[in-house]
Amino acid sequence: STATGGLALIVDDSKVDTVKDSNLVVVGGSCINAAAAKILGSDVPLCAAAFTEKTLVGVNQYIIKTVASPYNAAKVAILVAGYEGADTLSAAKLVAEKTIKTDVGTSQVYPIASA
Repeated sequence: STATGGLALIVDDSKVDTVKDSNLVVVGGSCINAAAAKILGSDVPLCAAAFTEKTLVGVNQYIIKTVASPYNAAKVAILVAGYEGADTLSAAKLVAEKTIKTDVGTSQVYPIASA
């Protein structure tokens, strides 16, 4: 079943097909989360340098990226992922506490580098 009315259904990345017809918030890096790797266009884990090459996310950074869902193009998938676990936690806190732009095609690496 799917959740409605602002409720969230939490599933492991190995079961993402059970919610493929929903909008997704994918939490976790592409090294350990197959759904995160798929959002980044990969069918294999993207770890360390490969993750950085694909996202421009380095040590002590994280990304919030919104795309048309790779599981159902009529839906949205938001990737919330850090370089390491602590960075992913920071990303999740930002998403939970602040209003951020999540239009399809947006991608932002945090912390935002000063000009």
